[in-house]
Amino acid sequence: MWKCRLVPVLSLLLVSACDREPEPSAPPDPCRGRLEQNAEQSSKLIALLESTPRGRSLLERWSRRETLCFGDVRETGITPNGMIILDHQDNEAEGAARLGHLLVHAIEGLPMSDDRTIPCETRIAHAITAEVRAHSTELELRKALKVENPRRPYP
Repeated sequence: MWKCRLVPVLSLLLVSACDREPEPSAPPDPCRGRLEQNAEQSSKLIALLESTPRGRSLLERWSRRETLCFGDVRETGITPNGMIILDHQDNEAEGAARLGHLLVHAIEGLPMSDDRTIPCETRIAHAITAEVRAHSTELELRKALKVENPRRPYP
């Protein structure tokens, strides 16, 4: 049921992304601005992921090129320059499930391709499919990790 609500929203966001110029590639940056690395928090989230079959599978495939960055953020995400941005206020189980979602993108590549030789409609379809896989992974992890009282509830 959540897929039906997710697709129109993603479609609108991604259509506007087709017209943007691609961001220049850069080597992975350390956390910057109000974001910071937190080895203890990173270790806790990774340990929680390792406690589930799906989390272990993700961690086995993750190259660990990206830097986990924590801060007081409205939106978590992964940047083209190698930052996985997480909210330091999320409880550990919810943060681990969200990290699992973002690891799907780290492993498979960012959802929206900047390749202008691929038609925009094809890029949007790929992005929607990638987001559905990532959200499904996050929901599976939320269930396995018994996320209670989430800060970001799913419908």
